[in-house]
Amino acid sequence: MTRKTEAAEVSIGLVKLPVTNFNRAAKFYRETLGLTEEFAVEAYGWAQYKTGNVPLCLYVVGMGGGEGKPAGEAGFHLNVADAKALHARVRTADTKAASDLHKGDDGSVFFVVTDPDGNRFKVMQAV
Repeated sequence: MTRKTEAAEVSIGLVKLPVTNFNRAAKFYRETLGLTEEFAVEAYGWAQYKTGNVPLCLYVVGMGGGEGKPAGEAGFHLNVADAKALHARVRTADTKAASDLHKGDDGSVFFVVTDPDGNRFKVMQAV
């Protein structure tokens, strides 16, 4: 007999991005984006940042975290309370790291971040 999995039993445990330079990437996520670093150990090639209930993790390819390829569109968005403020912060730190600020037809405000390894994701302030 096959048992159906209840939706409440399934959740996302973490989101991870491949990086090539651990220290450069950790600094970008910690200092430029201002994420709270929960864990970062270069010897493991792993860093973890608080992003609500689902942590955002960085891993150095080939060190046990996975074999993904850095650079490209990441399959997640970061939700923020003030996209304009974070956009200004990122642009101040690295003018190439953030696209222009956009306003959606629904009133949302967003921009695209490109990290030092070319991983791209959207930062969004919903209405």
